[in-house]
Amino acid sequence: MNNFFLLLITQLSSIDSCDTMYSQHMTTDMALSYQQFDQTMGNGFRPLAKPCPKHAIKLLKNYIIINNATEKSLRWHIAQILGEVGQIKEAEMYALSTINDSDEGDFKWNDYVLGYIAYWKKDIETLKLKIATLESNSAHQGNSINAKLLKKFFQEINNP
Repeated sequence: MNNFFLLLITQLSSIDSCDTMYSQHMTTDMALSYQQFDQTMGNGFRPLAKPCPKHAIKLLKNYIIINNATEKSLRWHIAQILGEVGQIKEAEMYALSTINDSDEGDFKWNDYVLGYIAYWKKDIETLKLKIATLESNSAHQGNSINAKLLKKFFQEINNP
């Protein structure tokens, strides 16, 4: 019985801590530039992402609304975190909103996004196809970096 109460107190403390961190970030981070909020380690949503993913999602969504932000990476980070917490349908919606409409050139962003979605859906065939596409387009360094991550996902699905 004591272990149950200890676990409950720990969880409640964690929730309170997340609420406190979220409130602090809402106070300070809405005035940050996009670069500071989204692209700088240790700033913006990043300190909340691991310990408080749902709060990080709220912070990202509020940043977009308050700052009328249109950068796709903000929506992409929402998608990633939603996927991590198992909200796959909403994650897919946000991920698809980052797809490029025109020719991407050497950087195969769309294939990376579709590979990520395949991972969330445990669609091994599509995931293998997207890894192969990224690996065969080595003209852009980002493709090999993204292929490595998708390969890790592939291993995770095959070796749970």
